[in-house]
Amino acid sequence: MDTKLSTGCNFTQAPPLQKQERESEGSPGIWRVVCASIILLFIGLSAPGVGWAEENFFQIINDVTTPVNADFSSDRGYAVYVNYEGKKFLMDTGIGTATLAKNLKAAGVSLDSLDFVFLSHRHPDHTGGLAYVRSERSSLRIYIPPGGGFAEPEGLIELKDHLRVSPNVFLIHTHNDSGSRGVTDELSLLIKTKKGPYVFNACSHTGFATILEEAKRVTGQNIFFHSGGTHLQYASEKKITATVEKLKALNVTQVSPSHCSGADRVQKAFKVVYGTNYIASRLGEKVPLEPASK
Repeated sequence: MDTKLSTGCNFTQAPPLQKQERESEGSPGIWRVVCASIILLFIGLSAPGVGWAEENFFQIINDVTTPVNADFSSDRGYAVYVNYEGKKFLMDTGIGTATLAKNLKAAGVSLDSLDFVFLSHRHPDHTGGLAYVRSERSSLRIYIPPGGGFAEPEGLIELKDHLRVSPNVFLIHTHNDSGSRGVTDELSLLIKTKKGPYVFNACSHTGFATILEEAKRVTGQNIFFHSGGTHLQYASEKKITATVEKLKALNVTQVSPSHCSGADRVQKAFKVVYGTNYIASRLGEKVPLEPASK
C-alpha cells in the first residue's frame, strides 16, 4: 500500500470572466440590475455555510468544552475535523462510537467525504471511535505514530516522519524517550495560514515545546495559533503557570486550550497571561482558516 499522500495539489484556475458589452448607452436599468446581482452574490457567499467563507475551517468534534448547541454532546474524548485546501480529514476519533457519530451528524460531516484520518497517539480517548470509522469506511487511510499499542493495527499506516498532505498541511511526528504516560511517539497537525502556522496537538505527551519547536523548524515561522491539550487538568498551580509562560516564551501568539487543558483553573491561567489572545474553545464551533499563499 502506498504510504504517502500527494505532496502537493493541482489547482485549476477558473477562466477569466468575459467583458460584457453594453447593449445600449441609454440602458441604466440593466446596469442597476447587474450591480444589485453582484451585491447579492457577495452577501450570499459571505453568509455562514455558503461559499468561500467556510471552505477552509476547523471544527472540534469531540471535547470537554461547552458545545455551541444542544445537537453536540461533550465528553472527555478528542477529535477535530479539518476542511482545508481541498482536504477533509479527522484528527483522532474520540472516546466512543455514540458521541462521535452524533457529533459528526450535528456538524454535517459524512465519513464518506473524508480523505484520511490520523490518530495522535494510542490512548482510548483518542481512538475510541476508530472501530466505527473503519466499519463505515474500511478502505479509508488511517495514519498512526510508531510505537505500537493500537487495537487492531492491521491496515493502519505508521508515520515515522512528517507527512505533507497538501501544500500547507503537515502531519508532524515527534519522539521523546521520556514521553508522559507511556507515549514516546505522537502525531500533531500543522497548518500554514495567512496569519501564520496553526498547531493542533492532542495531549503533548512528547512535550508541547518539542512539538512547537518542530513545527517552527518546518515552517521557519513562529507559531501563530496553538490548540489542544497539555495535560494540565490535575497539575499544580505552579506547573500550570510555568507551562503557560513557556508557551508565551515560545512566541505563540494565540492559544485555545482544550481537552486535557479544559479545566476552569487552567483556562483562567491562560486568560491571565494571554488576555485577548486567549481564544475560548467550543465544541462544534466552525473556526475559519485563511489560506496561505502556496
